[in-house]
Amino acid sequence: MLLKRNPALTHEAFVKHHIEKHGPLFKQIPEAAEHVIRYLQTHPIKEKSATVKVDDFDSLKPNMVVADGIPNPPMTHFLKSAKEKGCTTLTGLGMLVNQGTIAVKYWTGVDADPLVMH
Repeated sequence: MLLKRNPALTHEAFVKHHIEKHGPLFKQIPEAAEHVIRYLQTHPIKEKSATVKVDDFDSLKPNMVVADGIPNPPMTHFLKSAKEKGCTTLTGLGMLVNQGTIAVKYWTGVDADPLVMH
């Protein structure tokens, strides 16, 4: 999910609203409670050097399928950790390719071949 900050909000107010309003709303969705094992919010950062490292992946089990929507780098820290725990992993490349095929169809009317785009 991508969010755009309302220009009337400061960066800090936007992040606070996202954490205190959007997170709890998501957790109230019954399907989320049933199917989502880990919900991790990320927030825009002001400086490139401001990063958060997450290493708590104890909930991952070998029978799980784990996906990350980030296409670059394909094997994120999260996916590497999941693979080390025996999970089946899916990178963000498939999502990127499928979004691209939809965009090509939308803008040109041409059905793009996802295998070629991959």
